[in-house]
Amino acid sequence: QKMVQMLPQEGGMVLGGPQKVLTDDDDIFGSGWFGGNYLLDGFFQNSDWYYSRRDQVLKFARPSPTPVFNKEDLVMNVRLGDFRAMDWVIDPSWYLDILKNETFKTLHIVTDQVDYDYFSHFRKYRPIIISSGREGDWAYLRSFDKVICSNSTFCWWAMFFGNASKIYVFKRWVGLIHQNLKIPGSIEVDGLFEEERRQ
Repeated sequence: QKMVQMLPQEGGMVLGGPQKVLTDDDDIFGSGWFGGNYLLDGFFQNSDWYYSRRDQVLKFARPSPTPVFNKEDLVMNVRLGDFRAMDWVIDPSWYLDILKNETFKTLHIVTDQVDYDYFSHFRKYRPIIISSGREGDWAYLRSFDKVICSNSTFCWWAMFFGNASKIYVFKRWVGLIHQNLKIPGSIEVDGLFEEERRQ
């Protein structure tokens, strides 16, 4: 099962010949491309290009159906795994500062790695922890109206293909580290990386 189904364009053809690689630096929708053999290689999350053309993207990229849309609870995405080696794990205090000012019935945590020491910081909320693989986690994130988005393009694309009305993002990630990862209408909240808290 694919998270997003890419539909063939009307009148489109697959052509042979030399391959041209399009990366994150290429404005795919803002340029005219000659017929040819193209390879898309990148994460493609420049909000200046993609959010302004969201309707155009949705004409050929169909996300998988989501469960029932949840307006009572709150979901937060926590990226651990490979971020540990890069010291990119967000300190739990960032999430806690947001949670204490929010209203919700149940807290849901979607993560790529279940770390009970890390999640012990949220014990008082008695969270439901989800780690079911890429397809399941991605659909789960998209099924909530209130989302705390981690510093991960996995969550960024879930929000692009979702309909959440309130999205919190890590200010330093979308502002200083990746200038083009803005999510229109999101609430930027500053905070620390876990490694900085230890210093």
